[in-house]
Amino acid sequence: MTNLQIRLASTTDIQFMYEVLGSLRGEVNISFERFKKYMKNKLELENVKFLLLHSDNINLGLITLNKFEIPRYVGYGYEMEEVAIAESHKGKGYAGKFVEMVIVECAKEPNCRKVIVKTDGAVAKKLYSKQLEKIETTVFQKYLNKV
Repeated sequence: MTNLQIRLASTTDIQFMYEVLGSLRGEVNISFERFKKYMKNKLELENVKFLLLHSDNINLGLITLNKFEIPRYVGYGYEMEEVAIAESHKGKGYAGKFVEMVIVECAKEPNCRKVIVKTDGAVAKKLYSKQLEKIETTVFQKYLNKV
């Protein structure tokens, strides 16, 4: 598939999104109905984008972009989350191309200052190192209200 494009997800894409995110959920079991109800509200938000990679009307992958403000630079950035490629299309180089395309699209927004991604997976680190600069940082977190 050579005609790769990205677009914003819509309510008609919720089934695909649920399926492609299944590999990232691991052992956590969330019903499709619960996911659908959640996503219908989230697709309308201005501070998050759900981008789909597709070719010839076939959905290949999903990236979630969470917008965050950077007042010191009079702009904002995006954190990439949930970079996921459909099982039947993994191993074909789509993830790297998708990340690259998303960065290009973000750069077209004049006030977008940076794109970041956080990961602890070895495969993901290899993918992101091709498009993004590694910085030394410490992230503190506490899981709340586990599913």
